[in-house]
Amino acid sequence: LTTATGLPATDIRVHALSSIAASAAVVTTVNPMEVVMVRKYSQRGGRGDPGGMATAIKSILKTEGVQGLYKGSIPLFSRLTPHFIATFVFLEQLRSWRI
Repeated sequence: LTTATGLPATDIRVHALSSIAASAAVVTTVNPMEVVMVRKYSQRGGRGDPGGMATAIKSILKTEGVQGLYKGSIPLFSRLTPHFIATFVFLEQLRSWRI
């Protein structure tokens, strides 16, 4: 990232951009499983789809397509990004102080 932006590796903007990229990667990998879990937990009294995770994924893909697995991505990204930025910038600052 430092070669692409031309910023030094210790610059706070590099850490913030890296945090945004990390949260995007987490949303891309975690959101499909979160959607499936929420749908499984939301079934009334366990009625509905009796299958497991694989059956739920197939059902979502069949009815809604790949977009169905990424419903709620924007709220998840909006929730994770500030947390990642605060955490990574703070940890890098601590590291620079050698604490």
